[in-house]
Amino acid sequence: EPYFPTEEPDRQILNSALTYIIQCDSCGGEIPLVSKWWLNKDSDGGDVIVPQYEDGSVEYSYSRMNAAPEDYDPDEGPLRGESAECPHCDVVNEQESVQSKIQEGNFEFSIYGVNYETATGERGYRAGGACDEEGMEKAAERVESDFDLLTFLSEPVDVSSRISDPSSYGMDEWRDIFTPRQLVVQYELYQAFDEQKSEILQEYEEERATAILTVLSLAASRSMYYNTRLNQWHDLRGYGSHIFTDNNLIMKKMSVDNNLSAPRRGYQKHSDHVIDAYEQLASYVSGHEPADVVFGDAAKLSDKFDSESVDAAIVDPPYYSSIMYAELSDVFYVIQKEYLEDVHPEIYGSNLTDKDNEAVANPYRFEEIADDDQSKDDLADEHYESKMEEIFAEVQELLSLGGVMTVMFTHREMDAWDTLTSALISAGFTITATHPIKTEMSDRIGVQGKASADSSIFLVARKEEAQSPSRTLWEEVQDDIRQAARDQAEEILDSGYNISKTDTAIAAYGPTLQKYAEEHPVVNKKGEEIRPREALSQAREAVTG
Repeated sequence: EPYFPTEEPDRQILNSALTYIIQCDSCGGEIPLVSKWWLNKDSDGGDVIVPQYEDGSVEYSYSRMNAAPEDYDPDEGPLRGESAECPHCDVVNEQESVQSKIQEGNFEFSIYGVNYETATGERGYRAGGACDEEGMEKAAERVESDFDLLTFLSEPVDVSSRISDPSSYGMDEWRDIFTPRQLVVQYELYQAFDEQKSEILQEYEEERATAILTVLSLAASRSMYYNTRLNQWHDLRGYGSHIFTDNNLIMKKMSVDNNLSAPRRGYQKHSDHVIDAYEQLASYVSGHEPADVVFGDAAKLSDKFDSESVDAAIVDPPYYSSIMYAELSDVFYVIQKEYLEDVHPEIYGSNLTDKDNEAVANPYRFEEIADDDQSKDDLADEHYESKMEEIFAEVQELLSLGGVMTVMFTHREMDAWDTLTSALISAGFTITATHPIKTEMSDRIGVQGKASADSSIFLVARKEEAQSPSRTLWEEVQDDIRQAARDQAEEILDSGYNISKTDTAIAAYGPTLQKYAEEHPVVNKKGEEIRPREALSQAREAVTG
């Protein structure tokens, strides 16, 4: 394993804690961009790295926390937020300078800690050192000299948010989200797959061969999911996390570099996981009539199904402005395209995913056309509502006369509910029942403090037989809406259902929207339309006081 050399022959590297070293603006000394020096925390303290600064350089030594120097604090590293304090001269290098250095490539990758496994299966940690630098340098030389590697995963990064755009740290192509060693490993996995592809296609009939190749490609995607510069080192577990801990593509200054040839957390383990998941999914339909799985635009379902042929539709809509699915999925799209472009040309025919037609509210996509009359947020809301109305209208067309649509929505923002409900009603549905169900784990990574609520509201909707020509006056229905919200909150409290006060208010949105839909269209005394947002505001006030 030339790219993962070890100091002791009986040890195999599992993964490494990775950071960046930049030079101080003031003294030119080396600054490792580390905020805390923990490798692993356990009941006895844990494993830490003790940095040693001398003559402008930094070296690392390993220690158990209970054996570390008395004045040592592993929670104090040079990185302070987005700025970095030089450990040699104490000058703070500001965020703009740190970001500029990384963006322009004026840094060195640095392995500061290593998680290894012995021949007897015992795990341990050590400090990063010369042998790790040697492995990284060999990979960098390979990337520079191997012509075939020059175009591997060279698709451009297309992320609209300036906050989470990897290109702000010099990652202009998707290959740049990898260290040289990670890129070489991914390329070698692809080469091994490509060598077996023709044999699989010859040995099995087309449908089975396609299935085998697809499942195998997912193992590569999963291995990449845990092995990029976008992955955070997780000291509570002693190894790296997956990419989307925060549902974005922010570069992590304390990252992870996995040895995918190692059994534990390597390619073999990821392959086993994918195959086990596939077999479990297959078991659900084993012995039953085969299910049809279709791929396509949800606003064009009539291309796949006949009108009034569907009895039940279950919809889990996109999270409004919370998650930019297409931008995030490019991470997987570009690697899967390498593997499956000729196997599934109908899926991987474009360079990147389609972001223009995605049903999300992404203000950054409208920056260039926003003006004084319509802000980028207004345009994003309009886009989301329009796309969801198209989708709901398509479902309405496909539902049988007695058919039912259930919409699951988990969101705390009132604007998200307003937009979704408006789209649903405009598409010809009325809400006939609602059910709050606790569906999200409050401690789930990516949910804490985010726009997602712990509970989902299931809206049960049916075709509206005929829209009433009469309009309901807001002042006449306002009290009924508030009472519907209070009744729902009291029912939840009486049932002992354990959710937060905020989620109780959100649960009250269900009967509120049901009442609003029954009375729609609702107008004020001037004849101006009252949107669902106003009803939801009344519900929140009635519940929270």
